[in-house]
Amino acid sequence: MGTLAVDIETASPEKEPSKQEHFRDTSYFELVAVALGYKDGKKTETDVLFREGGWEQENTARVLELMLSWCEGRDVENVITYNGNNFDLIHLRNWAESLDQNGVADDMFQRVDSVFTQHRDLAELSFDKYRNQISGGGTSFETICGWEDIDVVETKYSDYDLHESVHAEYGSKVEGWHIGESLGEMYVNLRASGATDTKTYRQLEQMLVDYATGDIIPLFELDLNFQSD
Repeated sequence: MGTLAVDIETASPEKEPSKQEHFRDTSYFELVAVALGYKDGKKTETDVLFREGGWEQENTARVLELMLSWCEGRDVENVITYNGNNFDLIHLRNWAESLDQNGVADDMFQRVDSVFTQHRDLAELSFDKYRNQISGGGTSFETICGWEDIDVVETKYSDYDLHESVHAEYGSKVEGWHIGESLGEMYVNLRASGATDTKTYRQLEQMLVDYATGDIIPLFELDLNFQSD
């Protein structure tokens, strides 16, 4: 049996979250992609499952179905996230519940919820271990990995052939809030408009894959460190 890692990427096409409490409110977010990893002994698999169309609920349902199929094909004992209890799980469950309520899916909430029966939120374990060094109740995944001597590979804009206007205001490396603020919405709009043969779409998708999977291996390493403490 192995361990499943889950990390979602979102966009805010209708309204931008501006306060801390907004980040627990699913009305501010739409699902762009789910990054998944599975570690069984020394073997690790990763994948990124993208939204295949616009912001219609049917496309949210499709991503969740892909996620469920990916998980059901593996012998999962534990599931790990970083800050999943305050973000990923909240929104996955709320999207699933909304799909059931609107007749877009059947029993989606229960199926999604069942994936996380044995869940460990590594952000909470990080806070317990480093509570004297953390201010404000939490800190970034990258910071915790640094304290644990775990390498997190940076995804740099310069490695992709994208027009400077795509990322001019964001500095040199991709961060999650860049995806939430503009890159995720750009990706979905390009895909929905049929622009999948364009250089911008192909480079943007590769960048998002690299960024999303870049946290999966460190997530497994962080979990292993906490288990050995």
